[in-house]
Amino acid sequence: MKDAFVFAIVGTTGVGKSKLAIELAKAINGEVINADSMQVYTGLDTVTNKIPVLERDGIPHHLMDFVDWNEEYSVIDFSKDANNVIADIHGKGKHPILVGGTHYYMQSLLWKNMLIGDSTAASDTESKNAAHPSLSEELRTLIEPTLRTPESGRETEHDAEMYRVLQRVDPVMGERWHPNDTRKIRRSLEVYYTTATKHSEWLETQRQSNIESNCSEDNEESGTMRYPSCVFWIYAQPTILDPRLDHRVDAMISTGGMFDELRTMMDAWQAKRESDGVPDYTRGIFQTIGFKEFHDYLMATSNAADAEKLKEDGITAMKIATRQYARRQTNWIKNRLGPRVFDEKRRGNRFGFYVLDATDLSKWDENVGRTAIDIAKKLPPSSSLLSELIPQINPQASLSVHEWKKHTCDVCVDSHGQPRVLNGPLEWEKHVAGRQHKKRVEYVRKDLGAWKRRGDVAPVVVGGVSTEGGAGSSSLGESSGSDDDLPLFPPTSMPDLSIATRTKSVRTPFENEVRNEAWSNVESASNPNGVLWLATAENHFSADIIAQRLNTFRSAITESDCFYPAVECGSLELRQALSRFIGRHFESYQDIGNDNLVVTSGGCTSLVALLGKAICNCGDVMLAPTPVYRSFESMLAFIAGAQLVGVPHDPSSSKLTLSVSAFEQVHQTTANVKGIILTNPNNPTALIYSKDEIANILNWAASKGLHVIVDEVYGLSTFGESTFESILSFPGLDDKVHWIWSATKDLCCPGLRMGVLHTRHPQILAIMKQWAAYTPFAPLSERLIVPLLNDDEWISSFIDQNRSNLRNGANHVGQLLQSAGIPCVIPEAGFYVWLDLSMYLKNQSFEGERVLWKRLASGGVMLVNGESCLATRPGFFRMTTMKPEVMDVAVNRIKVVLMAYSKL
Repeated sequence: MKDAFVFAIVGTTGVGKSKLAIELAKAINGEVINADSMQVYTGLDTVTNKIPVLERDGIPHHLMDFVDWNEEYSVIDFSKDANNVIADIHGKGKHPILVGGTHYYMQSLLWKNMLIGDSTAASDTESKNAAHPSLSEELRTLIEPTLRTPESGRETEHDAEMYRVLQRVDPVMGERWHPNDTRKIRRSLEVYYTTATKHSEWLETQRQSNIESNCSEDNEESGTMRYPSCVFWIYAQPTILDPRLDHRVDAMISTGGMFDELRTMMDAWQAKRESDGVPDYTRGIFQTIGFKEFHDYLMATSNAADAEKLKEDGITAMKIATRQYARRQTNWIKNRLGPRVFDEKRRGNRFGFYVLDATDLSKWDENVGRTAIDIAKKLPPSSSLLSELIPQINPQASLSVHEWKKHTCDVCVDSHGQPRVLNGPLEWEKHVAGRQHKKRVEYVRKDLGAWKRRGDVAPVVVGGVSTEGGAGSSSLGESSGSDDDLPLFPPTSMPDLSIATRTKSVRTPFENEVRNEAWSNVESASNPNGVLWLATAENHFSADIIAQRLNTFRSAITESDCFYPAVECGSLELRQALSRFIGRHFESYQDIGNDNLVVTSGGCTSLVALLGKAICNCGDVMLAPTPVYRSFESMLAFIAGAQLVGVPHDPSSSKLTLSVSAFEQVHQTTANVKGIILTNPNNPTALIYSKDEIANILNWAASKGLHVIVDEVYGLSTFGESTFESILSFPGLDDKVHWIWSATKDLCCPGLRMGVLHTRHPQILAIMKQWAAYTPFAPLSERLIVPLLNDDEWISSFIDQNRSNLRNGANHVGQLLQSAGIPCVIPEAGFYVWLDLSMYLKNQSFEGERVLWKRLASGGVMLVNGESCLATRPGFFRMTTMKPEVMDVAVNRIKVVLMAYSKL
């Protein structure tokens, strides 16, 4: 053809790409080429959203419905087949129209040199390994598991080892890629492994080819344009698109026979499989959205009691997955395709790019259909600048990695414990301006100043280093001899100051002063008018019932219970009892499994600290919605050397919400985030998070590769209107979700000091079992708790009675506070109440809160101050609730202090 254009239609699922392809084909004499990686497979017409044959209006559709489900079809296969089809269509004097949601397929066709093709990988495995016999087994050990394992399933140490091997086999690429960019590191190793050619050498060959073709880019993703192209991006606003996608899922289920397709495919897989297990949902046709989400439902028998619940869970999961897929598609267009448009414009190539608005379906024909046809009929198209339509796309995003300068921060460390490496000036500037870096700088400055004042010899100083081999700027600049300008040194040569630093983080001197003064005059039998200590959350409503029951088991204590435990992570008898108890009362979706439990001395706080130590390197960060239990921050710092960073929430709100956008905002501005801590029911607000909110956070965390510690220590102490649903009842939990519980609250037994961890993460499980040797649960305590847990009837009765006691106690305190005119958040669980005393502050600051807190302690009531709980606004306090006669005195004392203080 004279103008051998290729038309491409991109966009998220559910915006009408297939419809536009057919209308465009009819208008300009075209044929459609499918670019959806799942629609190439036979069958599953409903699940993969194939356009029915009758709706194609006679337009030929190529590369659709032609690959057997049991085969794998790669992008290399697609690129080869599609190029042949394009040549045939052009040969007939027609226009190829590429349409689909697999944008990597699009990329492989629109640009040359995007793939290392079969021709470069034609040698067999034996010859490849022979090229470097000393490394072949090591590479196979490293690379082959990653080809089978999704990124979320790989461990940090494995990724670090991959980077070290790359530095050995291809130092050029090892220097180019960021140590944390595991995708590119893996890609470079794959090239070497499959071709016996260094990736850097392959890129140099491509670079020379690009120079000869007058192309300015020289990175792997910068190939020359293959065809004169016209791309239509059908765009819909996410807030409008999401309900549309949900409706689409509902329609597939109600009218499309989706379950019949899934069952047929699952039956075929089961008939063919060679071993037990589940399909690999990261490969082939099983990547289709629907398989993984409905796996448990499809595996359940039709008369299973929970079949309907499994179905509803699957529908919810499929809707979430579909929305997330749409987000990824949009991000690819913005961050990958968009910058290429600017490149082609700069090169003067014939490349048109047009954004079509499909937000309003009633105007689809006008805004999408007719607009695209009018543009296509005016070949050659004039390029429509993407920046005029979608300004958030950065035309510089496709700059060659050769233009980056690599900086090494001499203060901070990455997830592997190595000096932090930053690529490019923007990443470096953002890092040095960040709060975590500045705090680390201040910490090192002070310690070096102390060294200098003592006259000690300081260690060798090393500044930042750039990729070009020159000395970069140190994070603190040049040394001028003053303490404030002292240069820095690598973490490996730092003096060991961890003890002094960590002990400072437990409590401030002011906190110690207030607490010690109050404790010296605490209420007791000999001091009945002393300070009421309402800063420790102990269940005084039902402890007498538990004590009486435990007394009946004392006679079972034997001599062996006086010795060390035989199994340090909890005896099999204890873990079996806990497995039954947890499965029953927390309504676990899966069998708890004795081997997935670790029992330690201490409660949930110590478990959080130990898990933080397992997850975080020194200086790493855990996120938590605020307000949060006060001891998490200090124990994480004290034990793990990690920081707790709050995700803000209005402390006065009567409804506790978890916002993905709030987590995302904090995550983007905080370096070295490794996980999240959730406490549900919440401490200190005594409110309950909804199931949907927690599910959204878990999904978001999984997308970021973050660990999530879920503390449900108050899970059986609920009594409000909101429904508590344990995360153990959720299907398909990521193995980076770790559940903790203790007998401290729900069973009124803080004196037993029992903490329970449930995790399916093999490395975390192994680490925690080893550490349990240093914090084993006492056999004497085990002798009392096991028969208690095994008595299903008594435990169920106690939980009901305890909830009733807590409800009555909360109602009584609520009436007292209301009569006294003291605002509070109505509790839904636990045995404490979140007071709002902000109106009584002399100045609206945490300094004002500290003054009031001390006055309350002096007035005979010790509370937990909101500042220690990372509350976003001053003036909030947590008060433990006790029996009515105690609370009558406590609320009256608070009222007297507030009245006197307000008159000052």
